[in-house]
Amino acid sequence: MRRTFYILLIAVFASELTVGVVNVILPLYFRSLQLNMTRLNLIFTLFELGFLFSMVFIGKLSDMIGRKHFVAFSLLLHSVVSFLNAGATKIYEFAILRMLRSVASVSDHVIAPAYVSDIFKDGKGMKLGFLHAFRRSGMAIGGMMGGVFLGLLGFQSAFYFTSALTFVIFLFLVTSAKEPPKQIVKVDIKRKLSPELLKLGIVSIIIWVGIRSLVPTIFPVYISEVFNQPPQIVGVIIGTGFLFFALFNAIGGKLADSIGVKNSSMVSMVVNALPLLLLFFAPNVIIASVLFLIIMAGHGIGNTAISTWALHLSRGHKKAQDYGTYRMISGIGAIPGLVISGFIADILGIRSVFLFGTAIFILSFILIKTTLRD
Repeated sequence: MRRTFYILLIAVFASELTVGVVNVILPLYFRSLQLNMTRLNLIFTLFELGFLFSMVFIGKLSDMIGRKHFVAFSLLLHSVVSFLNAGATKIYEFAILRMLRSVASVSDHVIAPAYVSDIFKDGKGMKLGFLHAFRRSGMAIGGMMGGVFLGLLGFQSAFYFTSALTFVIFLFLVTSAKEPPKQIVKVDIKRKLSPELLKLGIVSIIIWVGIRSLVPTIFPVYISEVFNQPPQIVGVIIGTGFLFFALFNAIGGKLADSIGVKNSSMVSMVVNALPLLLLFFAPNVIIASVLFLIIMAGHGIGNTAISTWALHLSRGHKKAQDYGTYRMISGIGAIPGLVISGFIADILGIRSVFLFGTAIFILSFILIKTTLRD
């Protein structure tokens, strides 16, 4: 099954690479069409809505039918959506395709972690850290590619490339990966959905509001417009940030196994809040970029620590369903995060969003400290 784990790492890398391309291209492309931040972020909420409504359903099906088929389907759907993106010309077409892509991304966020948890009994935090590291490395390189393609070759070429890549990985996974063995623990059959998992999801709503105060739309537009940087530079900065995010997912997994998921999560909130506050005062693109890298490191630590926490609280025979339930609840925060940050950027200026994000992460730290058990 270790071979299947390595294939899964390649699959989530390719899948997230397509998302990384989109996350750089669409904000810059839509801003070139004079779209304000409120409308831009509303379009990005379509991804979150599609994501929310499909996570529990797809997670439950994967518990019943198996993991491999859903991971394969997500790659195929990414390939089709990328191909259609290359021919899109209207804003509503991009918006619809973005919602379809959210369904494909459920596999990366719900099915793949459950897949890894099925394969390994011990050291799950570290293994999930590697999974998240590969996922976010794909997003990082996709972000770099998106900026370069947009600046030099046009966005169509990036979408054709990612369409071909995900289709090749789809074929490789179908022919080479294995379904993990069923690991049903009898005591789990009568166990109900954990109240602690629901509490973690509710706290994570607040965390996601803070995350969406920076990515995927605010920071690329901030670098492009406040510091007057071309798409290539924006792509490199965003991509490097997600490389930090990827690396610190692995570190977050190690911390989760050593100091505990609660302590690791609180560390991540501090690493998010302080540089986000300093970002409000950043005088140039170099300092802003360094602060962005630190924030993305905090995101990485928290991402693996909290996802490991959620999987520990999930039932063995309904692992993907429970984890999907957690992700659905926590992901609700992304919608107000996008809407509020876009509104603040248009009314008070884009830097003001960073103060809002700082307050959210301080609140998240307090909630984790006072309301959740390790």
